[in-house]
Amino acid sequence: MLRREVWTEVTKGQTAVRKLVIWKTNKAPVDASFPAFEVHWTDYSATRGTSLGREVRLAPTETLAMELGDAMSAENIKKGWAKVGG
Repeated sequence: MLRREVWTEVTKGQTAVRKLVIWKTNKAPVDASFPAFEVHWTDYSATRGTSLGREVRLAPTETLAMELGDAMSAENIKKGWAKVGG
């Protein structure tokens, strides 16, 4: 795992969670049909109709994976979200 970030927001007494995880698959050298990196975004909120949202993006390089992660964070983390941990 290269990067893991978690944010929470409490609304209507319920805690919503958003998480970004980026990891290296280590499969690309073995089989070129596998992606070298995966970027996974999870969005959970008990108050929504669809409580769990997920998005997965694939990247051939670590640089592109980090850029995708930065873009997902910038798009989905707005005022009111608190980063968990360091």
